[in-house]
Amino acid sequence: MSPYIEPTELRDYLAKVFPHPKRKKGQTERSYNIAVQKVEGWRNDATTLFAKGKGNDLAPVRGTLWAAYNAVVELIDHHWTYQDPWQRFQSVCFGEGAKYKQEAFDVAFAMIQTAA
Repeated sequence: MSPYIEPTELRDYLAKVFPHPKRKKGQTERSYNIAVQKVEGWRNDATTLFAKGKGNDLAPVRGTLWAAYNAVVELIDHHWTYQDPWQRFQSVCFGEGAKYKQEAFDVAFAMIQTAA
């Protein structure tokens, strides 16, 4: 596997890390659309961080699967908004943020295993 990923691979990676939300029973159309926009926003932000995130502009990192993973981690740890530091800690270490970071790792690892 090349260490570099193509734009289509990045889109697929982010779609797996941040999947399209499932409609919940009784959920209004407005609420569902907000959930979809939220996920699409995360994917867009991670795409930007893939190119311009901290350290992702370094030659050995630029355009690699590591840059994609790093973009997700940077997004969650440094760009998501939290009500207070305790909520940030809970999310990034144990909650929703930790879940997405683990998924980002698992998807990247699966991509490497599949290519090997």
